[in-house]
Amino acid sequence: MAGCTDWKPAQAMVTSIDRTCMIVERKAAGSVTDRMGKERVVADQRTYEGRCDEVDGWAEEKAKRSMTIDGKAAIHLSYTGVDGKSHTATVNVTGQDPEFYDVSTGSTVDIRFDPENPERVSFS
Repeated sequence: MAGCTDWKPAQAMVTSIDRTCMIVERKAAGSVTDRMGKERVVADQRTYEGRCDEVDGWAEEKAKRSMTIDGKAAIHLSYTGVDGKSHTATVNVTGQDPEFYDVSTGSTVDIRFDPENPERVSFS
């Protein structure tokens, strides 16, 4: 990140996560012949949406990552700044970020924060 040279490292506690998922499951369902006589594979697709912990297959998919997952998560953190005070911050991630899958409430994560604006954090 540009302009982050003065950011400080810290360990933060994940206090909560607001995570929503859309899991798309695709399976080959067979083939069809189009008007030009070419055969193509047809996919059977099911979509599961909602809070990740309520979506069927989330626990298994979190481990395997074999289906397409689109989602967003607001990861709420608490950490101690260089001023010795407790601060809170939120980091937003998507299904393309490893933290979307790997971080859980109560876990400790490495972050970097802006001492001039303690709400600005990023994962290390």
